[in-house]
Amino acid sequence: MILVALGGVAVSVLAYRLIRIPGDRSPLRWFVMALPLASLLWLSSIVGVLPRNRMTQEAFANSFGAQATLVAIAALAAIGVAGGVSYLRSYLRLSAELLETEERFHRVFDSARNGLVLLSDQGELQVYNPAMLELIGYDAASIATDRARLGRRIVIADLVSPEDLDRLLSMGQARLAGESLDTVQVRMRHREGRWIDVEVSAALYRDGESMGVLAEVRDLTEELRLREALVQSQKLEAVGTFVGGVAHDFNNLLTTIGGSIELARDTDDTRQWLERATVSTERAARLVQELLQFSRSDSTVHEPVDLGELVDRSIEAVREAIDARIEITRADASGPLLVRGDWEQLQQVLENVIVNAGEALDGRLTGGDPSAERARITVRLSTTSDGLRELRVADNGAGIAPEIQHRIFDPFFTTKVVGRATGLGLSTAYGIVADHGGQMSVQSTAGEGTEITICLPAFRGEAHTDGDLKTTSA
Repeated sequence: MILVALGGVAVSVLAYRLIRIPGDRSPLRWFVMALPLASLLWLSSIVGVLPRNRMTQEAFANSFGAQATLVAIAALAAIGVAGGVSYLRSYLRLSAELLETEERFHRVFDSARNGLVLLSDQGELQVYNPAMLELIGYDAASIATDRARLGRRIVIADLVSPEDLDRLLSMGQARLAGESLDTVQVRMRHREGRWIDVEVSAALYRDGESMGVLAEVRDLTEELRLREALVQSQKLEAVGTFVGGVAHDFNNLLTTIGGSIELARDTDDTRQWLERATVSTERAARLVQELLQFSRSDSTVHEPVDLGELVDRSIEAVREAIDARIEITRADASGPLLVRGDWEQLQQVLENVIVNAGEALDGRLTGGDPSAERARITVRLSTTSDGLRELRVADNGAGIAPEIQHRIFDPFFTTKVVGRATGLGLSTAYGIVADHGGQMSVQSTAGEGTEITICLPAFRGEAHTDGDLKTTSA
């Protein structure tokens, strides 16, 4: 009977261990927890009343106590079986859910369009999807072949160009350290030996005690090809606009020169027409100089320049190119305003700005409203509070749309129709002003006009009666 009772205790403990499933809070669990204690108490009662002689033992075996013991053992066995069945059902359910989750992960992992690869903390390629293998020209057989040839797993250093490897490893190490980094563009070697431009982004993952990096690799070959095609198209468009504008400008200059020479030949007052032809010839030379400004960097000589005289000559030079109905006025500060610069380049800047202002007034000239304000360009010279020479050219035209104001200094950008301008005027002017240590900005309001502001460092010198300028020490 003692052995029977001990067996009951063992079954009780076994049933308790089997039925103790995480998350299970059924009353059966609490009942089983009390079984070991009940079994110990039952064993104590048996030990205390167990008869000493054989006859009494046989009588006891037929007694109620023996029968109750067998019933208890049977109950404990049933509970143990129930616990085992419950555990087995839960185990099978969790296994099925885990298998379904793994299958779902593999479906998503394998169907991704970009390459996905799990890298160990040593940079070894552990798991990869078909897109990744296709990107680098591998398959399962070639992976196994290379592993056998190398005697180790393929590592990321075997695929990435040496020039890009440090940047890629730095990103992976930063990810392992918990930092967040953007994508990095690298070149990756195809199994055939050619290089592929790819973009790599990474995320940290943990597998038990080890950590690694999940890398997404995107092929940039097609994107870079399309980008290059777009740039080439934009270059061709810019060249077309440029050529049309240059041809138009030269055609106008040649027409003016030819007409002036013809009039000088047919009239007595040849001087006037020859001077006009000379002015147009000078403008043609400046246009060539403008083209050279973009093709190469010429050395310039900076000398003292009187902005007042510069404005007078610039207005005189462009007067023929601007509609006679446009009024050009000046508003100068008292005294000469001197800057150090290249006269020809600064005159080119001012002429470009004034011509652009005149073209902005075309709408006002063709409006046909007699009560409308007269088209006007105002040139103002002043000195700023910090000692800079300031030149402002304002018009009362239609203004510049806010969405394109930031582009008016871009090379080849123009709002005019093809053939009307090169798109180099303001961009060239901006570069010249910057080379002189100055600044150039625009302010414009739709329907009210535009004002271009040019600020240049002041020249420290003094004027002489003969018109020359002498530099003084600062």
